[in-house]
Order: sequence, then structure tokens, then C-alpha cells
Amino acid sequence: MVVLTLLAPEIAELAKPGQFVQVRLGEARSAAILPRPFSIYDAHTSQGSIEILVSPVGLVTKRLFELDAGGSLVCLGPLGMPVELPSSGSVCLVSGGAGVAPMPFIAKEALAHGLEVIWVHGARSADFASTEYLGGQVFLSTDDGSKGFKGSVVELVTEKFIDGDAVFACGPIHMLAQLSKVRPHAYVSIETYMACGFGVCLGCVIPLVDGSLTRTCVEGTFFRSDVVDWITLLRELT
Repeated sequence: MVVLTLLAPEIAELAKPGQFVQVRLGEARSAAILPRPFSIYDAHTSQGSIEILVSPVGLVTKRLFELDAGGSLVCLGPLGMPVELPSSGSVCLVSGGAGVAPMPFIAKEALAHGLEVIWVHGARSADFASTEYLGGQVFLSTDDGSKGFKGSVVELVTEKFIDGDAVFACGPIHMLAQLSKVRPHAYVSIETYMACGFGVCLGCVIPLVDGSLTRTCVEGTFFRSDVVDWITLLRELT
């Protein structure tokens, strides 16, 4: 994974923790290659820049990974709803793999408000673990036990009784579904298929326990985990 810095002063000025951007390669002028959503990893108003986390797993992300400095992109944002931080106490950030993407921006804002920040990150192995953390306690799990706790990040949260006045999580859909069972008050960032990013295409709707549907790009991407219909969502996304 790499952190890609984009000069985007208008977006940097407006960006809030928990929001995302839609990125399209500059040479892609047709709908053949749709934009991809990326959580805002950090924003720097003074520099007029934002950061996104890129893991080269698909066509677009591989091409982003190979970009040279000075390249151009089409970037739309900020999109989605910002997270709401508690007025006091602690914030627990739970991430799996590339799900660490929205966490540094949230952590920076939490620390600026005098909140305690607890990091809980899970990865396949030490080679894939995130190395960037801002303040507070840090708990790490790896599937193979090569660093930190051996097991899943949800097992780590459960066995170590890790919690916070607000819990924000991002990662694979199965991880979030499992976390919802032990931390139903957690706010989870759900990754769905997005084409527009601003609520028109309806490609990113998810089911809620009250039987309704909601748009991830407009009403999310963070939702309180106990309002999500995980059984239906897992069936649709896996």
C-alpha cells in the first residue's frame, strides 16, 4: 500500500474525517472505466492537498500505483457524511487491511479535540500491517501471528475487551459483520459498488434492519452497525 498525495485545494478546504473522493484516471474520458471511491486518508489545508491510500489490486489501482509525480487525475469530492466524534472520552479505530484508509484523518481530528485515540489494526501478516499511527494505544493482530496478537482483529477486540466511547471500523465486509455482533454501537464504513458517488445511480444502496434501503455514498459511508441488515448485505456482496 502507498499513500498518494493529490493537489486539490478546494477539496482539502472542505474535507472532513469520514468522507471520501471519487477518483478517475485523467486519460479515461468515457464510462468504460468508472471512477473509484477512496477514503480521505488525510487533508492538509495549508498545502492544498489530500491523501488517499492505494493498494494495487485491480486495473485502476495498479495504474494509480504506477503514477509519477505531476500526473493528473479527475477527483470529485468531498463526498459522504463526516463522522461525529464524542464530546469527550475515547475513540477506538478498528481496521482490517486497507480498511485503515479513513483512520488517520479521524485520529487527527479526535486528538485535536482532546480525545484519547485507541488503534486496533488487523492484517494477514507483519508485511501487510499498517505502520502509521497517531498517538494513543496501538493493538495489532495478524492472521499468522507474525506480529502482535495471532488471530482476527475482531478476536483481538473481544479477547482484550477493547472499546471506546465511539468506535469506528473499516475493513472487509465479513470483518464488519462479525464486529457488529460484539460492538453493535460501532460505526462501520461499508464498501459497496459506486459509480457516481453522490446518490444518483443507486448502485451503492444497502439494506437496513427496518426493511428500508439507504445510499452508502450519501447517507454513509459510516453507519451504526446495529441498523444494518447484515444477513441480506452479506448475501448481496459475497
